[in-house]
Amino acid sequence: MLFPPSCDSTQKVLEWIDTQDIVVLPSRSEGLPRCIVEAMSRGCPCITSNVCGMPELINNRWLHEPGDYNRLATLIVEMAENKDLMFEAAQENYQNSHSFLRKNINERRNVFFLEFKNYCKKEEGKK
Repeated sequence: MLFPPSCDSTQKVLEWIDTQDIVVLPSRSEGLPRCIVEAMSRGCPCITSNVCGMPELINNRWLHEPGDYNRLATLIVEMAENKDLMFEAAQENYQNSHSFLRKNINERRNVFFLEFKNYCKKEEGKK
C-alpha cells in the first residue's frame, strides 16, 4: 500500500480521517498528538502507544508499549474483528474530544491562571 500525499489543509486532513476505519499511532515520543485529537473529534477509534500525552487521550485498553509490535498487532486485529468494540472506542473518543474544544481549554486555562494568581498574592503577603 502506498502512503497518500501530505494534506495541504485542515479540511483535507479531516476528510482523510473520515475515510479511516482505525487510526494507529505507534509512536515512541509525542507531546499532545494533534492527529489523535482530530481523529477523536471525528469519532474515529484509535490505537496508540502509551507515551507522553496519549494515555490521557485514549482508553488504556487501546494502548501498547512502544516497540511492542505483538500487542499492537493484537489490538488492531481485536478492534478490526469486533465492530462493537470499534463503535465503543469511537463513541468514547468523540465524547472525550470535547474537552479539547477551545471554550473548554480556555476555561481550564483561566481557572489555572486565577488559582496561580491567588497563590502568588498569598505568598507575597507572607513576606
